[in-house]
Amino acid sequence: QRLAERLQTADTVIFLCSGNIIRSAYADVYATHIGLPLNVYSAGTTWRNTGIHSKTSSALKSKGVPSSLINKFDSTFMADMDSSIITSPNTVIFGMTSGHLSDVRSQYPKKDVNIFLLKQIIGSTEDIGDPYFEGNWTEAYADITTCVDSLKEFLEKL
Repeated sequence: QRLAERLQTADTVIFLCSGNIIRSAYADVYATHIGLPLNVYSAGTTWRNTGIHSKTSSALKSKGVPSSLINKFDSTFMADMDSSIITSPNTVIFGMTSGHLSDVRSQYPKKDVNIFLLKQIIGSTEDIGDPYFEGNWTEAYADITTCVDSLKEFLEKL
């Protein structure tokens, strides 16, 4: 319910994961590709990286995302982002795991940041684990696709 309320006034979405080369990168590029009607950003909370993981690029291509859009993606580190975007009441942040939510809350302890697990958009409180460590590449990309598609469907009904 809180998520639905926050999405009604949202103009920006930020997808977070640990390194911004796999899960949040996929969500960012896929959301842009399907025309999510919000400003779309993504960032890593733990590691600074560049580019996008080759498996993420392949997964996006399998969804019909053009290479030109994938190649435009540049990995971002949350601490380097404009804090006014992160803390805006019109920004909704989706973390892949509860750890990512904790990272944001510890960085902005005095702010009411609109942060949720990505799977909350489909009514789940489960994390989307890191394929780099867990090997769940196909499952992670499928979960993210489902969540981003559901997010777009929800926003289009507003």
